[in-house]
Amino acid sequence: MTCVLDASAAIALVFKEQEAAFCADILAESDWVLAPDLFVSEVTNAFWKYHRFENLPLPVCEELLYPTMALVDHFIEASSLY
Repeated sequence: MTCVLDASAAIALVFKEQEAAFCADILAESDWVLAPDLFVSEVTNAFWKYHRFENLPLPVCEELLYPTMALVDHFIEASSLY
């Protein structure tokens, strides 16, 4: 099964939010996880907001960034999706 991962779902997964449990199950069953290349800037921006407005330490943001990006097997150029 192929899955397309949204940035907000990925953030919820990394923060182990309860409502993201169903996403974890879907990803576990997926053979291939795709995301638009915009995912990178969306996730980076989300972690910046957690740092800036929620006082999440920058080293924690950086540490969580890598497993978030690792959830995706392949990034697709956003301009090809219109």
